[in-house]
Amino acid sequence: RAIEEYENLLHRYADDSQRPKIIFRLGVLTAYAKKDRITAQDYFLKAKNEFLGDPIASSSLYQLGLLSQWANEDEKAKEYYNAFLEAARS
Repeated sequence: RAIEEYENLLHRYADDSQRPKIIFRLGVLTAYAKKDRITAQDYFLKAKNEFLGDPIASSSLYQLGLLSQWANEDEKAKEYYNAFLEAARS
């Protein structure tokens, strides 16, 4: 139910300043409540790519690292973690 509500918010307030947080939370809910790694990755990639410089982009990099690690994609996980560390330094 929470996922549906966040999706409604996303569509209803497409240009809202809260959009990065909504997309990120959809990723979290999809990954951890729904256990849908692929769709969660899509949300985190969207947040990472659309909101460069926003803390949500950095948090998304970390989540992408976790999801890659769980999928035994160690090299991809390492890339995301390194990008997260680089973003945290800047």
